[in-house]
Amino acid sequence: MSRDKVAGTTLSSAIARLIGPDAPGWAHLTRSVRLTPTFPQQLPSGTEPPEETGKAVPDGSFRAGMHHRVRYSKEMATVILVRHGRTTANAAGLLAGRTVGVNLDQVGRDQAALTGDRLAAVPVVGVVSSPLERCQQTAQFILDRQLGNPLTPIDPDLTECDYGQWQGRTLSDLATEDLWTVVQAQPSAVTFPGGESMAAMQARSVAAIRRHDAAFEAEHGAGAVWVAVSHGDIIKSILADALGMHLDLFQRINVGPASVSIVRYGTSRPSVYATNTDAGDLSWLSTTVHAADAPVGGGAGPQPPRTSIT
Repeated sequence: MSRDKVAGTTLSSAIARLIGPDAPGWAHLTRSVRLTPTFPQQLPSGTEPPEETGKAVPDGSFRAGMHHRVRYSKEMATVILVRHGRTTANAAGLLAGRTVGVNLDQVGRDQAALTGDRLAAVPVVGVVSSPLERCQQTAQFILDRQLGNPLTPIDPDLTECDYGQWQGRTLSDLATEDLWTVVQAQPSAVTFPGGESMAAMQARSVAAIRRHDAAFEAEHGAGAVWVAVSHGDIIKSILADALGMHLDLFQRINVGPASVSIVRYGTSRPSVYATNTDAGDLSWLSTTVHAADAPVGGGAGPQPPRTSIT
């Protein structure tokens, strides 16, 4: 789609095309998009900034200099974003991409086991995985420590970015390419040779997360917690969307192997509760009641884990 055709399209309509109005929980995704400039404006007392649709770009966000506020129709579930553990390709400095047969190494299995232990205290209603082996292996470590019987769908929209001709090459070699600098500084302009654009990668992955989130919330209620196991750039792009960041800023986010990030899509906006964590108690996810509004001053935070007194 050309930029001219995209211009003027709202985020809600872009997501609608990707998700579809017949998807489970679609009614809970109904929202309006309101834009305000990131720089302060002097407005008359008692007036609100004007409603604008802005200019949408293919990554589902808006042009630099603007941020969007997304209003959901009701509270939604909580998604735990888990990157797969370290792989043989990671250890060798290779860009695995969608290569078949890339497995967790021993370090990666230990990382995934630790993540499974952390999530054992959280009864999850589903563990959605990328179809690639390294993600399914990581997902199994999580499932093995769950007492319930979570749903286990595989979603191709959460698969790794299609790096095209970059796939299988060493990162040190790729760093000599002219495109490397663009990947670092302006990823929204990148289309990998013979592969996917980073904007398209973000659009499909964000749509998949919001689609599953709406479906789990519709089935299990607003307190539902679910897991998505995916890849580094995929999770970074999802977090960038939740934080209201343009895709060009997503390289500021780090997502390590088997790390846990937490997002809740609330009534007024997404709330990011954690990014790139690899340790710490997560039992609060099963007991904390999330307020619709952000607490001024930061609030008291979740209840600390109970400890026995001897």
